[in-house]
Amino acid sequence: MRRIFRILLLTSAAAALVACGLNPLAGGSGTETVNPYVMLYDGTPAQGATVRIIDADCWLDSIYEKASPVAMRSVVDAQGRIEFTKPEKHHVFNIQIDHSDQGIFLPDVTLGGIENDTLQLQPFATYTGSFPAAENTISQMYLSGSTYQASIGSDDNFFFNGVSAGTYTLIGVSGEPLPYRVTVCGSITLDNNVSVADTNLNPAFNRLLVDNFESGLGPTSLGGIVPALYWYTVSDSGMRAWKRSTDTWKWTPFAPNGSWNEIKTIAGENAGAAMRFTAVLDSGVQSPLAVAGVSLKRVNKRDGWDLSAMRGFSLRSRGKGTVRVRFESKTLDSISFLLSAFTYPLKLSDTWQQYSIPVDSLRILNPVYFPNLYPWQKEAKEVLRIEFEFSKHENNLGDTLYLELDDLFLEGVGVDVMMR
Repeated sequence: MRRIFRILLLTSAAAALVACGLNPLAGGSGTETVNPYVMLYDGTPAQGATVRIIDADCWLDSIYEKASPVAMRSVVDAQGRIEFTKPEKHHVFNIQIDHSDQGIFLPDVTLGGIENDTLQLQPFATYTGSFPAAENTISQMYLSGSTYQASIGSDDNFFFNGVSAGTYTLIGVSGEPLPYRVTVCGSITLDNNVSVADTNLNPAFNRLLVDNFESGLGPTSLGGIVPALYWYTVSDSGMRAWKRSTDTWKWTPFAPNGSWNEIKTIAGENAGAAMRFTAVLDSGVQSPLAVAGVSLKRVNKRDGWDLSAMRGFSLRSRGKGTVRVRFESKTLDSISFLLSAFTYPLKLSDTWQQYSIPVDSLRILNPVYFPNLYPWQKEAKEVLRIEFEFSKHENNLGDTLYLELDDLFLEGVGVDVMMR
């Protein structure tokens, strides 16, 4: 039975064949082909639609180099068919198909995986935005994992007319000579046949947006360019992590009973979306804990970011209880998992607060007995995780604790901390 792809829900990173210096199709036999059927919204063949196969490993490299991220191109024939040579090795791609006023964008698929599928195009969405004139040095905007791009006009506005529905990270690029400066401006979910305007965007190249939750919960906003960046939760009863292949949470139990936690998307303070992390620490457990966090991965999938240039972090939050914001280095993680990290406690209130925490305010938790041996400038060379922990040391066991979080930024660092 054929599956019919209708609306894209999540997007992911893609890559440039030229910029990466790789040929993801090398090793193919040249005889095994894939022939999915493509139709328009009314069910007729999508004859003449342009098909782009975008490599899903290092799309960000292509943006830095102003190179094309497209690995293969094709056109839908009169019978609605497209033909691809299937790579010999398993390889993940993004597929972008554009017709006159309809399209589809499929992230993280293998060409063999769509062999018997019907791909139905949807009406395009329209997306516009603007930046503060005094701050803007961005000349070009990109939607992650795709070839969609728009120039910044003299009025500091941009306009995407004809974008497939889906969730994208917005990437801004400077107009200076190589190497270009690149920043994460935000994230957005677009519905078909809908026009969206956006003025709440980040124009700074040294202010890295980790998440504003406009792309939902699971992958972070940065997950649009580094697919490995996902939210997770850990408690004494088990671990919950986002499963990319099914767009669902995977629960791994540690014990039949224990502390409870939940993570979900909610409405933010000024429209948009935010995250809510709720927990109850079990009084019957010797070491109850509840943590929500993001593992930091580079584009080349190696653990750890160099945050030595970070001046601090900022976020908006409200809630109940005290949450520890933790930056866990590779060395401290090896000494004592979930106990030793550079930490700052936030005493939450029931109204939204803006926090800007300088890096000098971070302190190492016990049981590291000689913190002078682990200075931030040294440990920050490889930070593995950012976590938000409800601990028994600052909270009452049995209370319902919660953290609502929005607009998490790292100050003083840019997209290059994720690069290979």
